[in-house]
Amino acid sequence: MKSKIAFVTGATGFIGSHLVERLLLEGFAVKCLIRDKFKLGFLQNLPIEIIEGDLFNLTAIRNGVKNANYIFHVGGIVAGKSKKDFYRGNVEATKNLIDATFENKKNIRRFVFVSSLAVVGPSKNNFPVDEKSELNPITTYGKSKLEAEKIVLSFKDELPITIIRPSAVYGARDSATFDFFKSINKGILPLNNFGRSFINLIHVSDLINGILLSAKSENAIGKIYIIGSEKSYTWFEIGNICEEVLEKKLFKINLPKIIIFIYAGFVQFISLFKQKPSVINFEKAKDITAKYWICSVNKAKNEIGFSEKTTLFNGFKSTIDWYKLNNWF
Repeated sequence: MKSKIAFVTGATGFIGSHLVERLLLEGFAVKCLIRDKFKLGFLQNLPIEIIEGDLFNLTAIRNGVKNANYIFHVGGIVAGKSKKDFYRGNVEATKNLIDATFENKKNIRRFVFVSSLAVVGPSKNNFPVDEKSELNPITTYGKSKLEAEKIVLSFKDELPITIIRPSAVYGARDSATFDFFKSINKGILPLNNFGRSFINLIHVSDLINGILLSAKSENAIGKIYIIGSEKSYTWFEIGNICEEVLEKKLFKINLPKIIIFIYAGFVQFISLFKQKPSVINFEKAKDITAKYWICSVNKAKNEIGFSEKTTLFNGFKSTIDWYKLNNWF
C-alpha cells in the first residue's frame, strides 16, 4: 500500500482491537474513534491517535477521516432494546461516516464496511449461501446491517468501497461467544437439534486477514465478500473438537427450541429494566435455532486470495487459553 493512514471505528471492540493491532504491525498510522479516551480497553498503550467521540459526533468523524487513506468501519451495535436502536446504531451511524468520507474522498484508497452474514440469513436447505444468494435477514440486527450495506453501496461509483460479511466469529477478547466457552470449560456442551445444526465459524485472526486482503486488492473495489471457515461444522463435531482441546468428555445437553425461546424472552424482559441491552433476546433465539448457518467463501478465495489459516482445534485452544490467562473463568 502506498499511503498508510487508517481510521478505524469500533476500535475498542473485539474485532476492532485485533484489526488495530494488525494495522500497526503492518506499518500503518492508526486513528481510532473512541467514545471515552480514558477507557481504551485492549488499545491501552498502543501508538494510536485517539479521536474522541462517536459516530454521531460529526466533528470527530471528520477529524478521523481527514488525511486518512483507509477507512475501516467496524463500529455498530449487536444489541438494542428497539428497532430504533438498531437502525440508529447501524444505519444512521454508517450514513454519517460515509458522508464524511465522501467529503474527503481525494485521499481515500478504500472504505471497508464490516457487515454480517446476518444480512443474508441462514440457508433454507443444506446448500451454503454466497454473495449471490437472496437476502433474507431474520432479525432486526440483520435487517439494519442490510440497510447500512445499501447506503455504502450507493457510493460505489463515488468511493472505492468494499463490504465484508463475516460468519460467526470467535477468538480472544470475545464476550459474545464467552458463555459457550465458559460452559464447555465447566464440562457442559449445550446443543439444539441434537447437535445436527450446521455452522461456519471464523477465528478473528483469519477474519482480519480477509479484511486486509480486501483493502489491498483492486479486485475488491465495489464488491461484497463473505469471510468464514472453509468447512461447515455440526455442533456435534464442534463438541468433539472441544473434547480434544480440553482433554475431557463433555456432558451433552440438548435444549429444545421452546426452552431456548423462553429463556431468551425472559432475558430480554429483564434487560428492559437495565441500562444496557442484552445480546440474548427473542430474535437471537431465531439465530441460535436456525439449522443451517452455512456459507461459501469461494469468491474471497478466488478474487482476493483468502484462505483459512487457523484450524478449529488451534483456534479453540488459543481462545480458551486466553480466557484462562486473563481470568475470564
